[in-house]
Amino acid sequence: MVNKKYFIEKYANLRGITKTAASVEVNAFLEVLEDVIVEDEGVNFVGFGKFEIVEVPEHIGVNPRTQEPMTIPKNLRVKFTAGKILKDKINGR
Repeated sequence: MVNKKYFIEKYANLRGITKTAASVEVNAFLEVLEDVIVEDEGVNFVGFGKFEIVEVPEHIGVNPRTQEPMTIPKNLRVKFTAGKILKDKINGR
């Protein structure tokens, strides 16, 4: 898995721009993506995938330090589902 710095370097090389300019573009995209997910409860990029907010119900987990059972309250998470084009690329099609 790559980190953000490496991603920005690859993006800069692909676009033929400086790393600084690439950083500005990537950060702007991520900011808009975050806002849209929060405000509109998700976003769908046809073929690439869908980001959506899902509710995780209250459940029992284990405290990693003490190994004691604990109740984890319900909360919201972002779920990503890959689209067909991305799935096909992952599977070498």
